[in-house]
Amino acid sequence: MGRPSLAETRRTQILRAFESCVLKYGLEGSSLELIAAEAGVRRGLIRHYFGNRPEFTQALIDGVLERTISNYRDVIERAGAEGGVEALVDYLAGSSFPEERDDALMDALMAVGHRDPGLREQLREKYQVFQRSIARELRRAFPDAEAQEIRTVSYALMCLAVGNAAMYDVGLPARRGGHARRAGAEIVERFLARSEPPQRSREPLSSRSGGG
Repeated sequence: MGRPSLAETRRTQILRAFESCVLKYGLEGSSLELIAAEAGVRRGLIRHYFGNRPEFTQALIDGVLERTISNYRDVIERAGAEGGVEALVDYLAGSSFPEERDDALMDALMAVGHRDPGLREQLREKYQVFQRSIARELRRAFPDAEAQEIRTVSYALMCLAVGNAAMYDVGLPARRGGHARRAGAEIVERFLARSEPPQRSREPLSSRSGGG
């Protein structure tokens, strides 16, 4: 593989600086001057590589989403065909979802999204992409399941993952009991079990041990 282009390197450098500023100052407090200083570049380069502020923010959101999807696809790939669904539920309902930095970034974005319609639309689109990505993984495991059931389960797992992550943030003791993981497994079985995906064991997903 060739070396990354200067443009790619610059974009990564600037976007990482933007993330750092959002974590320090919040989205609204992250001025182009602060971001440029964090990245060690001229302010003009930010507009050159990212355009206006909504496009810059969209790049940040896309980065968080891409990392999240990449992480759980890696988990599923390592689990293999027989353990893909179990691995997906374990990841979404466990302590590794999402990565701590990305979790804090989403919290900062959501806080502004409550009063910014444009950002709220960007976040809505992000979560729709996230749900569709979960649905694709479920479809691979349950090819005979009805489309509505796949949509229902993918939405439920996404909501469970996001809500459970919020409970990790506040240190809710019940998070350690594996309740979210068992709930996710029950949802999968309730709607999709009759499609009988390949599994390492015939025992129900919800009866297996796991954190979350």
